[in-house]
Amino acid sequence: MSLEFFIAGKYLKAKRKEGFISLITLLSVAGVTVGVMALVIVIAVMSGAEIEFRKRILGVEPHILIMDYSGKFIGYKDAEKKIKEIKGVDAISPLVFGQTMIRSSSGLSGAVVRGIEPASGVSLIKGFTAAELEEKLGTGESEKKLGTGKKYKQNKISADIDGDAVNSTADASINSPEGTDTDASEGIDADTSEGADADASEGTDADNSERADADNLERPFPGIIMGRELAKHVGVTTGDKVVLMVPGGMISPVGHMPSMTRFLVTGVFDSGMYEYDSSLAYVHLNDAQKLMGMKGRISALGVWVDDLFLSAQIKNNIVDSLGSPFYGRDWMEINKSLFSALKLEKTAMFVILTLIILVAAFNIASALIMMVMEKTRDIAVFKAMGATDMLIRKIFVIQGMIIGLTGTVLGTSAGVVVCVLLKRYQFIELPAAYPFSTLPVQLEYLDVFLISVASIAICFLSTIYPSYKASKMDPVEALRYG
Repeated sequence: MSLEFFIAGKYLKAKRKEGFISLITLLSVAGVTVGVMALVIVIAVMSGAEIEFRKRILGVEPHILIMDYSGKFIGYKDAEKKIKEIKGVDAISPLVFGQTMIRSSSGLSGAVVRGIEPASGVSLIKGFTAAELEEKLGTGESEKKLGTGKKYKQNKISADIDGDAVNSTADASINSPEGTDTDASEGIDADTSEGADADASEGTDADNSERADADNLERPFPGIIMGRELAKHVGVTTGDKVVLMVPGGMISPVGHMPSMTRFLVTGVFDSGMYEYDSSLAYVHLNDAQKLMGMKGRISALGVWVDDLFLSAQIKNNIVDSLGSPFYGRDWMEINKSLFSALKLEKTAMFVILTLIILVAAFNIASALIMMVMEKTRDIAVFKAMGATDMLIRKIFVIQGMIIGLTGTVLGTSAGVVVCVLLKRYQFIELPAAYPFSTLPVQLEYLDVFLISVASIAICFLSTIYPSYKASKMDPVEALRYG
């Protein structure tokens, strides 16, 4: 053991008359311990929240979106082939999305409908595998099984949404102003005026027979998977039917009509993000293209990559490969406001809680200054015996660093232990208003290292002034007045 460490250790073992200085030393160690422990726990919780948000967002969003400036993404198969050749790309899937109205027998709500391709092998919805998506959404060809004949296709969306309200409206738009009750009677009157009563009767019987056969057909509807909050809002659950309506439909005898298609609710997802759960619904890509009149076109290509944090670089490589008029947006760019806010909050908490360590550092400086005043005669004797200014400075720097290192080690250990217990047992439950049921904790070794280094640096800075004053003490004056 060197002389500096030996003397610093002796000074830390205070005698009875130096008990007050010893108390300040203990308070300094406790202050550093509490500050470091608080920093480790809070930063771990902030990191856990950031990771949890990232998981939930990427549970329903692709890592990169590739879009067309013209808004008409045609011939996307060629773009897929080029993107697959880019290094770091894991999977690709075409997407169609647009604003719709979802109507059920008990509610109406606006929603963002996304058309996805389950056969791409990518799980685009949190909680559903690619195989489950293919089972629930089908192949997108279910409309072909709904029946045959022009009359049936025109009425595929009528019936049990609001009792007979939709049917009565459709009938009123088709019937004559005189309020003729049935299409069959219209046909009879028309044919009677032409002198073909027998043919009209046969036609009526055939029409009734066709309608009866259509009613007896099993009518599988295209599947839709809705967000939990959206399903609650419109009052549906798995197995119920809803109607999706989009503007820009077709021209009918009563004017411009929105495009409407009935869907069967085959699943409900819970992403953990209210913004997604209350507004998103998923259908098969083919069904979305038919509903929105986008045959042969898509809204974007979703790209998944091997390394999340290389998304920006891979996005640039893709755009360079495809050229104009394509552009891309990665997940960090799309959710920039959220993650920037989390980063700012994490930095602010680090600065605020570092002030606790700073207060403890002032206690270390105070304890060292009082120690220098107490050991004035000892310092004078050391200098009279030939001790250099450097040796005197080292004595008090080492003393302060022992206090700081002890507090840092204790605080880091306590913080890590608390974080491990919080993550394993999750004994702190949060109210329902928060997006998490328990505190999300994620220990990052880099964060723990930076906190420890910051604590040690602050403690070191607190020793500079007292050690400097001790080294510049005049031994003659110290022995005369000390």
